[in-house]
Parts: sequence; structure tokens; C-alpha cells
Amino acid sequence: MFNEIKKIDVSLRSTLANVVAKETGNIFWMTNGSLFANPNKYNNAYPPAWIKTILQR
Repeated sequence: MFNEIKKIDVSLRSTLANVVAKETGNIFWMTNGSLFANPNKYNNAYPPAWIKTILQR
């Protein structure tokens, strides 16, 4: 049962990321604080871990 839940989780996250990227025209939308409900709370000092992985390649 855990594997099915994990598949649903990955599917939802992927869909969310793809939809927002398409709507904003920015594949790195997570780094844009103005897209969040409270931009003052958004802290861009530490980018998401996946960006670090991509940049290290």
C-alpha cells in the first residue's frame, strides 16, 4: 500500500510543478518569491535542494 501512496504523491507533485511552470513560463518558479501568497515570508537565501543538484552537473 505504501508504494501506491508514493506513486500518487509523486504524480501530484509532478503535476503541480508542471502546471505552475507552464502558467508562469518559468521552470524555476519555486525561486520566484513574488509567486507566493506571502512574498515577505519567502526566503531565497537557500534554494531548493534539487536546484543545487542540477547546478552541480
